[in-house]
Amino acid sequence: MKNLPINSLELSGYRSFGEKAQRFEQFAKVNLFIGQNNCGKSNVLKYIHNHLSDIEPRVRLNSFDRHIGYTGEINYGYRVSAASYDTFITELLSPTHTEIHFQNQETLRRILIKKSYLDSSENGPWIQIKENHTYNLAPWIPAFGDIENQLLVNLWSALTKKSGGSRDQHWIPEILEKIHKPFPRFKSALIPAIREIGEQGSLSEDFSGNGIIERLAKLQNPSPDKQEDKRRFEKIGDFLKNVTGNSSAEIEIPYDRNTIVIHMDGKSLPLESLGSGIHEVIILAAAATVLSDHVICMEEPELHLNPLLQKKLVRYLQEETNNQYLIATHSAALMDADNAEIYHLQLQDGQTIIERVSSNQARSNICHDLGYHPSDLLQSNSIIWVEGPSDRIYLNWWIRHLDPGLIEGIHYSIMFYGGRLASHLSAEDIDASLLDLISLRHLNRRSAVVIDSDKTNPHSKINATKLRLKDEFTADFGSAWITSGREIENYIQPKYLRDAINTVHPSYSVASKMGKFENCLTVKSKKGQEIQASKVEIAKNITEQHEPDLNILDLRRQLETLISFIKESNPSDSLK
Repeated sequence: MKNLPINSLELSGYRSFGEKAQRFEQFAKVNLFIGQNNCGKSNVLKYIHNHLSDIEPRVRLNSFDRHIGYTGEINYGYRVSAASYDTFITELLSPTHTEIHFQNQETLRRILIKKSYLDSSENGPWIQIKENHTYNLAPWIPAFGDIENQLLVNLWSALTKKSGGSRDQHWIPEILEKIHKPFPRFKSALIPAIREIGEQGSLSEDFSGNGIIERLAKLQNPSPDKQEDKRRFEKIGDFLKNVTGNSSAEIEIPYDRNTIVIHMDGKSLPLESLGSGIHEVIILAAAATVLSDHVICMEEPELHLNPLLQKKLVRYLQEETNNQYLIATHSAALMDADNAEIYHLQLQDGQTIIERVSSNQARSNICHDLGYHPSDLLQSNSIIWVEGPSDRIYLNWWIRHLDPGLIEGIHYSIMFYGGRLASHLSAEDIDASLLDLISLRHLNRRSAVVIDSDKTNPHSKINATKLRLKDEFTADFGSAWITSGREIENYIQPKYLRDAINTVHPSYSVASKMGKFENCLTVKSKKGQEIQASKVEIAKNITEQHEPDLNILDLRRQLETLISFIKESNPSDSLK
């Protein structure tokens, strides 16, 4: 996207925004608005989509839109970038190679610089616009204070092609009329936080998910004069491959249009069987790829997406689409997005306050505001990194059995590197997140990691990333555990697994031989269709119904090593 539709925004008097203007100093292609619930993130998106974009019919402001207790006007505005002064001045003043022309350029530059100073804005002055879309000229008047009359009349004459007049009645207000340009026009789409696939035949024009089947069907089978839409459908499929990390993933809309079919790993499944995370991917794919040259206002894309998928999504938006994105989020995982502008929104005394995030301290403030405390990472006596929630369930079960005195949250913390949808991540994704742990480990040297070997037979080799991580974690105070079998479930008694599968998935039968290198959670439907059983539900069932058997593979030895690590990381008086 060469030219961004919106480069900046000032807003005051609207809903949670009070009388004092709040400024988004600079927008990029991807912009993140991060903060707690009810801090004003959605209000920014609503104002931009409902009142600034080209949507028809335009939404009218009403009394409920005005900030409580505020009787003034709702104002908005944008910044004239200091980096573009030359372009801005050239567009206003037709270039001539005369001394007075260069003098006029310098006079206009002085006005812009002075207004920028008055605005306490290092990067250029702000143009304020009233709710009736007329300009608020008053804040500019002081910028003319030290401009001599002769310089002012020369500039005014060059801009208006007039002569005569007076300073206050003609020169200043008419120069300002030339300086002030309308807020850029743009097309927008709003993707709300509540997203689900609509019913068959639904034709909603928003991007909440209603009508998504019909939209995709039209792209899949376009009319002869819209064959370029076929490529758009393929791009949505590419998007699905990208965010799932699965090169075999494809989308198909069947003839009866009663569902969305996902083809993946040689299987064909209705979308709903893959979980709400894939729902999210499809809806976001449709909006991000079908639309072009839009400002897309997106609410909470992190719902049902683990941190890795969130990062892949933002990277895809950056690199593969042709829109500008304004994203309201609670996710601190997105703060490291490349080339994104990040703003921290807080509610103080009933008013939204904005801070541009440009330092590590500002990032730390966001984490605190969202409820991430230093003790979660920096001050925990010991941290155990695992791939997902099911690993945590088993680890706590085993640790309680061997040493009931050790308490999660006091003696150790368990954190995820794979996220709660790890089953949808590729091996490359897991490798990338494991490598991230190397840098995170510098924040707390008392860290251990539990890694699935992913071996499929006795002769399989453990990949280089996992071996490197093992070396990093065992170099000094840490600990590393690579599973002897394929994954953590291979440490569970086969009978426990079978019983749990029959309870959790009564309509499916066990399809695994439960060997050391088998995928123990493969189940088969009555029609012979194979899927993955729920890792978390199986883990909950087993740990609630059984006592652990620690004499499987190297489980006892690994647990004893891990418990020793936890104890060594804690003061002796805390273990009593």
